Amino acid sequence: MTTPHPLPKVSAADVFPSFPRPLIEHLRQVLEATSDREAFAAYCNVLEWLTTYLDNLANSVYLAGSIAQLDEALEASLRTLTPPISFGTARYGLQLFAGSRVDINASLPELAQVLQARIPFESCSSLVQAFVEIKRARADFEVPPARLARFVTANQGGTPKKVKLPRLLEVLVPFRNKGIGHQAEKSWFPNDRQMYALIRSYLNPAIDDLLCWEPMRGLLSRYEVVDVETPATTALEGGRRACATARPRVTDALAPLGPSRLLFPEGMLPGEHSSYVARRGETASELYAIARYVHFPKTLQSSELLARRYVDTYLDAYLVHGLITPTQRQGKLRAKMMDLALATSERERVEAETQEAINLYSSDDPSTREQSLKRLAKLLGRERAAERRETLLSRLEELPKRRKDYVFEQIDNNVLMSFAQLRAETELSEPDLDTVLGELEQEERVRQINGAQTDRLHRLRRSNCEFGRGAGYSEARGG
Repeated sequence: MTTPHPLPKVSAADVFPSFPRPLIEHLRQVLEATSDREAFAAYCNVLEWLTTYLDNLANSVYLAGSIAQLDEALEASLRTLTPPISFGTARYGLQLFAGSRVDINASLPELAQVLQARIPFESCSSLVQAFVEIKRARADFEVPPARLARFVTANQGGTPKKVKLPRLLEVLVPFRNKGIGHQAEKSWFPNDRQMYALIRSYLNPAIDDLLCWEPMRGLLSRYEVVDVETPATTALEGGRRACATARPRVTDALAPLGPSRLLFPEGMLPGEHSSYVARRGETASELYAIARYVHFPKTLQSSELLARRYVDTYLDAYLVHGLITPTQRQGKLRAKMMDLALATSERERVEAETQEAINLYSSDDPSTREQSLKRLAKLLGRERAAERRETLLSRLEELPKRRKDYVFEQIDNNVLMSFAQLRAETELSEPDLDTVLGELEQEERVRQINGAQTDRLHRLRRSNCEFGRGAGYSEARGG
């Protein structure tokens, strides 16, 4: 008896050769599998490659847009993801792009459909329903593998609802992880021949239908990723340009006999040693560039731009009082850091550099002050620094007085404050705070009341231990 072909639609002569070469290689492993377990692992490789490829395409379209099309929520989520990217993370990426404001339809309409539309095939919705029941049967009731098929049939409630691709992959991820990724001796996913046979019976028709679904098939057969080694171009009519391109991911059946050329729209120029998402043209040797090809996850904003945006907020807060208050730290600064998904180490770095630049302005030397402004301009970015220059100059001139008034106000409100308390309240360094307190003492606005201490470090120790018992500074008279 001849075994039915697991992928009859995909194996058709007009479908299989048009797919990208890496996908064909994974599909070939499915066809050559000698057991259900091998076939399951091969299917997982197919889906993992497909998910990553779709992520890369969506990310490429997003980065091809202007900064005006920035999606803050998407940016924040992408910055939390770091390579290597697991199957689960790649699936999450598709969910992010599907729910984002990115206009994928304008560049890759087939990809937009793949992410947004419900898959019309019952084989895919049946797979989701069955896999949910299989996991429940094993995890909650420990149903033996031999009785799983009966359990699934008994618990299927009519025709299953059509599902979107992210949901299909969401159900598959734990099966991949337990079935071939993180197998444990005691698991809801047993290393059992009947378990793998049941899973494969759902995967065969579902994957066959998924890959031949019109938008998916169109995306895989009408577009490819090509390489540009040198950016030398030839001018065409209408302001377009073209250059020679390599096509290592195309099958021999579609490869032209001669060289291929990649046509760029007006305003897009090729980069050296770059890859591009390209749409196949009417002839075998002609392709049209859509976007530079990038690997997920990439953000539209660079880390440098994110740092500048944080510095803008930080500087605005710092110049109010010449320091950072607990309210500012827990309020607008914390919110901005979370909004930008800025790493703590990066935040600390730019804050330190900003404070160093500000401190330079306290010098009486005009050249040192100019150096301060240059550093702040670099941290803010030239355009933003130019916009803020007048306000920045006036605030920097007022900074010593603002800082001193704030410290005095804290002592005035609390009657008694230790040096340690003041540091916590102002985030000032020991030398800076010591300078402020020294000036306030000279002005007879505050006084030290913990006795004649000759060793400043000893005084700090006493202030930490004897808080509330005379170790600190108190109000003397108004300013």
